[in-house]
Amino acid sequence: MKFCLVGHSARGLLGERTGGSELQIALLAKALARRGHSVTLVVPGLPREPGEIDGVDLRSGWHPGQGRRVIRWMTYQLPELRRVLVEERADAYYTRGGNHFTWVVVRTARAVGAVSLHGLASDRELHADGGRFMVHVGSEWFRKVSGPAVHAVYKRQVLRSADWVVAQNEAQAETCARLRLRSITIPNIVESPPSELSDLHEEFDVAWAGSVTDRRRSKGLEELVALASSLPDVTFQVIGQLSGLAGAAATRGLVALPNVSLTGSLTHEQVLVALARSRVVLNSSPSEGFSNTMLEGWSLGKPAVSLSVDPNRLLSSGRLGRCGGGSLASTEEAIRELLADDAMRRTLGSRCRDHVAAAHSADAVCLQYETLVSQGKTT
Repeated sequence: MKFCLVGHSARGLLGERTGGSELQIALLAKALARRGHSVTLVVPGLPREPGEIDGVDLRSGWHPGQGRRVIRWMTYQLPELRRVLVEERADAYYTRGGNHFTWVVVRTARAVGAVSLHGLASDRELHADGGRFMVHVGSEWFRKVSGPAVHAVYKRQVLRSADWVVAQNEAQAETCARLRLRSITIPNIVESPPSELSDLHEEFDVAWAGSVTDRRRSKGLEELVALASSLPDVTFQVIGQLSGLAGAAATRGLVALPNVSLTGSLTHEQVLVALARSRVVLNSSPSEGFSNTMLEGWSLGKPAVSLSVDPNRLLSSGRLGRCGGGSLASTEEAIRELLADDAMRRTLGSRCRDHVAAAHSADAVCLQYETLVSQGKTT
């Protein structure tokens, strides 16, 4: 089969520092290529020469800088993207998250008789308020006011038009059902970590990983500061670039705490080492689809503690960690409970590895996409 994936960045494919959505696109592309499929990753405005990377053809959707300013997105960029996508003649076109070009991908797939797959990157994409995160110009006030209208267009042109909306977890699938969207749940991919990481000494109690560079998003930084402050005898390793208004404020608070170590931005390989050197992984984000950091921690046998996010109830059930249910006090108690019982942590860690191997391995995830596309639009 031929797959065409479209994303706004190639950093994940190139092994550079990147966000969770870009990493998932790259992992899926490489895994499909390893299974013998023809795979292309199209990046609009690719700022480098195209080529083949790990079996994936990297191609630009349009050339940066070309076209007349102000109107180039309408007169050059989107028409050029459609031309490139039509030229691919893929069996399936895949996008992830809301971008201003996503509707072109969905519409082009329909025009060439291919299957269009739209992966959800976050719970926010299913709610009108999430539209403000899809607006990348103007003031915060403008984004907030225009967000619902932007989401309405996204819902009509993408969510309702795609052949399949791919949910990351049961909660997203339930919301899709309420919205009467045609959806399927396919887990995110996580790669097997290097075996030598299992032998590393655990130097920190808690690992938190995430990059915050956008002032509109905090990923639970204020809550992280509160937890680290209320647990002075627990050591925290905070991984990632923290900038913008939210990041700068959190950094000031974290630097003042002697039990916190800030690593700054790390490569993906370095992040895995940092997670392996910790006992549990913390997720303080108020809303997320399925955290890559949580998955990577599970692959290393590290139970997760979450303030609010509870994908498929794997944490509130106690299977792979603990969920605080939105309560800082309950989250603090969960961290103390896991750190106090080494035997329980080892048991949970073994479950974490088994769950990742069964549900999130590259082969398990790719098989679901292959089955979906082979069945075509008649499913």
